[in-house]
Amino acid sequence: MRPEIRWSILGVIVISVVVLLTVPMMLRSSDDSTPTPTANPDDSSTSPTTHSEIAAPPGSRPDCPDIDLAGTSLECLGGHRQPVAQKHMVVVNLWAWWCAPCREEIPLLSSYADHHPEYTVVGVHVDSAGDAGADMLNDLGTSLASFQDGAQQLALKLGLPKVVPITLVFRDGHQVGMFPQVFHSEEELDKAIDSVLS
Repeated sequence: MRPEIRWSILGVIVISVVVLLTVPMMLRSSDDSTPTPTANPDDSSTSPTTHSEIAAPPGSRPDCPDIDLAGTSLECLGGHRQPVAQKHMVVVNLWAWWCAPCREEIPLLSSYADHHPEYTVVGVHVDSAGDAGADMLNDLGTSLASFQDGAQQLALKLGLPKVVPITLVFRDGHQVGMFPQVFHSEEELDKAIDSVLS
């Protein structure tokens, strides 16, 4: 056998051994890092697990209005439920800490709530890592009250699509609108809400 062929065969064997040794190490190190989340908060096989399942300590977030959300019993994310005067209109935004569009939309919702005191505007964090949700809200500097719904009671009760963000509109306790989309301005959100109220 010619020497060039022997060296070629030896080179293929060496490369194969290196690949066989390297791939398991790469897979092992990727298993140790944070999993890449999906836009399906219902899929526990891809749900991030780097944060605690327990919500943030009370007092680290604003209190939530004690309102009925389609008959579900949700805890306040980092605050307490406080009795409030019931408003006819409730705007609810479902979000998750790992959702980049949610991160962009939440300050807009907080501002919308400030400009529309006639509505109750709240968030619902639909991932089991409540502390990660509270941390995100704190990082954004938003005072938007949010509920914790790691079991996705609201989505299951209303038969919502398995995506975030979703904005819901309730009138006198009845759902009148659902927007599974990202809003980019208060005007865009206002127009969508007006469309289901008229």
